[in-house]
Amino acid sequence: MEYRTAQRTEHKLNSQVFDEISVNERLEALLNLNAQYDRKAAELDEELDATTMLFALNRKETFAFFGAMLGSIPPVSFFLLLIVKDGNHQPPPLLLVLMLGTVIIASLTGYHSGKLVASALRQAEGMAFWTRLPYFALIGLLWGIVSGAAGGVLIFLIGAIFGAFLGGVVGAVALPLFSIPYMAVKRGELIELKHFLPISIGITLSISAYILGSLYR
Repeated sequence: MEYRTAQRTEHKLNSQVFDEISVNERLEALLNLNAQYDRKAAELDEELDATTMLFALNRKETFAFFGAMLGSIPPVSFFLLLIVKDGNHQPPPLLLVLMLGTVIIASLTGYHSGKLVASALRQAEGMAFWTRLPYFALIGLLWGIVSGAAGGVLIFLIGAIFGAFLGGVVGAVALPLFSIPYMAVKRGELIELKHFLPISIGITLSISAYILGSLYR
């Protein structure tokens, strides 16, 4: 009799444990389904927003065009600074050709390497905010060094070294400043041109204004 009672009690306890496990599994499954639904709904919202964009840039185009801006406008500002400080408002034609070539090469390098930067920044989307900033700065530093050094090659070794330094500083500052609002306004892999232009132009011109502002120091 005692054996049967113990057996029934054990069976009851096993059934309770099984029911609790079953309830937990069902609850976990429901939570997973709900999370999948939320992700799908967010993706559909992003796709809907993307279809309503008049002029949209994908991730690679975005950072390619931004790289072209950084490779052209800040160097032009720096060359203007040198010309004005030197006091010679009519520099030799050869110097102008070298400056123009430097800007073109740096801009093209920034454009094409910007596509690689776009792929590198995709890895940062799962990072915490404070982890992203040093990561963006490091990627921007390398991006600027490559573009600046490539543009400075025309002015021989000194130009390449100084170009790498200037480009690295510009890239390390510009990329974090650009990436944070970019990630806030993009929809999926796309950003609308009306959002890209004020962010990119504003950052690029601010850096250029800071360079030119050294005239009054």
